[in-house]
Amino acid sequence: MYTDISLHKTELYLLKKGIKIEDIASFTFMQPYKIRARRCKPYWHNLGGTGIFIFTLQSGFVRAIQLAPFQAHKATAILQLLKQHAIPFTNYQPLQTVSDAPVSSRTYHRYSKYMSFSVQGMVWILILLLSMIYALPNIHTLVTYYITIFTIGFTVLSLFFMIYMTFLVQHYLILDSHHMILKGVFHSHVFAYDDIRKLNFDIRATARRDPPLDIEFIDKDFTYHVFATDWIEKCCIDEIVEILKSKGIDTTNSIKFP
Repeated sequence: MYTDISLHKTELYLLKKGIKIEDIASFTFMQPYKIRARRCKPYWHNLGGTGIFIFTLQSGFVRAIQLAPFQAHKATAILQLLKQHAIPFTNYQPLQTVSDAPVSSRTYHRYSKYMSFSVQGMVWILILLLSMIYALPNIHTLVTYYITIFTIGFTVLSLFFMIYMTFLVQHYLILDSHHMILKGVFHSHVFAYDDIRKLNFDIRATARRDPPLDIEFIDKDFTYHVFATDWIEKCCIDEIVEILKSKGIDTTNSIKFP
């Protein structure tokens, strides 16, 4: 439950971005932002990925902001504020027809083809780490000793980061007749179809030829969720979208956004 104090802080956050709550005519969320010349800000580039709000102001001008996945709580607070002020959510279209037909349990799971490169990188980092630890007793100058200690610490952090991004944070998807299940290595998240209002698939902007996939959605309480789902095959997204639509969820696929 969001208090008046937290909603006021959210209003101040929007104000810092040049957006007054009373000036907003409508908004969209969880869809790519494309330039509309001279009436947009930021106007110098498109925005793709998760957590994108696009605000259409009473003047006709457009403002856009993008929140990182770790700012999901802030996205939720903005949604609650916009809901409190009854501002139209123009790209949310509740589906009226819901299929009661049972869905055979389907698992969408594949390991990213970049996982092998990550594993190779982790092996080389581990070899480097062990080599530096082995060399510590033979170091006689204080400067070299501290440089080696710093390098070991940096290498450990790099190894942990690669393990986290490659294995611990990723999820694959299971759909059954009543639930959407996101499963990770050590945990799973279960959501009933009736508890999901709007869902979108998108990709993160990276240098990879095959960018990582994310899933973002809003539940019935207008709480925003985002998960890394690079273990889902992108060619299956359209099939998943149709299944979720048949269950009454406003579902979109934004991975083709340039």
